Amino acid sequence: MVSVGYLLERLQDRVEPFLLFLTVMAFVVVGVNALVASYVSRRFQKAILGFEPEEIGRLYVELDVTMSTIKEGIISIDAKGHLRSINKSACGILGIRKQDAMNRPLRKVIPESDLHNVLETGGTDHDINLTLNNQKLIANRSPIIVAGKVVGAVSSFRLRDDITELTEQLAQTKAYAEMLRSQTHEHRNKLNTISGLVQMGELEGVQKLIGQETAHYQSLIEFLRETVKDPLIAGMLLGKSERARELGLELRVEEGSRLEFLPTRINPEDVVTVLGNLIDNAFDATIAAIQKEQHIAQERRSVEVSISDYGNEIILEVIDGGCGLPTEFDADKLIEKGVSSKASTRGVGLYLINQLASRYQGQLEMSNNKESGARMTVYLPKEEQL
Repeated sequence: MVSVGYLLERLQDRVEPFLLFLTVMAFVVVGVNALVASYVSRRFQKAILGFEPEEIGRLYVELDVTMSTIKEGIISIDAKGHLRSINKSACGILGIRKQDAMNRPLRKVIPESDLHNVLETGGTDHDINLTLNNQKLIANRSPIIVAGKVVGAVSSFRLRDDITELTEQLAQTKAYAEMLRSQTHEHRNKLNTISGLVQMGELEGVQKLIGQETAHYQSLIEFLRETVKDPLIAGMLLGKSERARELGLELRVEEGSRLEFLPTRINPEDVVTVLGNLIDNAFDATIAAIQKEQHIAQERRSVEVSISDYGNEIILEVIDGGCGLPTEFDADKLIEKGVSSKASTRGVGLYLINQLASRYQGQLEMSNNKESGARMTVYLPKEEQL
């Protein structure tokens, strides 16, 4: 039998270095784990905007309840154009089912929607007119930006309800009030002239002046009554004629013009908006040319309007006596909202005209007239294009 023994002191000397190494390594591992955990935690907190999991759950429930109680329709898409969220009101307005629309490309769910353009431009739209699923809407659209990148877009919209209709009627009432103000101003001048002629005893002159004014208004009213069947459009042209006289201009409606009753798919108020904006722009361009050139020919002080519905389209054309469009102009740029050669608060007219023309599957054409000024033409198909 052989017995081998180790002194306890020697065994302790051999174990102590390993214990020290293990202790140091344990602290190193714990420290490294703490640093990695802190880094991952910061990245995770940044990704979830600093919210705790419980707060995220609560916010999700709040958002779901809030969206379901909002009367306006709300939809959002991701960077690929897929529908990510839609509330109850949006489903009711557009007539779609949420379960059939979620996570599908928005172009397939709502073919008329151009919300994907916001992903490309990164711009914000306010109170624009849209027609989706045969519903006339007023929409606001904004991009969703995270860390400087556009990761989606959201749109809120509502029907053009009674309040909107009342607003439009108020705008028309203001236009009529402006027309009456112009007529009052013009008649005041004529009454002063008549008063002076009466005091001078020039009764023949009084009769001649009254006859001229009566003949002018009667001929204009009769012409518009025979040419334009829709009273709203005819009234607008009569008002713009008075406005032109007040500005020292002349509004001419082409003799061959004709506009029968509009098709049911075309709203007369939209035609008034298109034609009214075209005429207002023509007034501004002509006045700007007069101020710039001082001595301008009398022919260029007139604005010509042509209305035609002989073919399959309603054609609205306005020619001004201004300086014309720039030699190298970008039509796509001019129809953007807020872009204008006038004051910075302008730039809505052509944008609105193009929006309404696109709604009816028509188009806006801009060109320079051969003689002087610009020619603006809007084509509105009478029937919906397939």
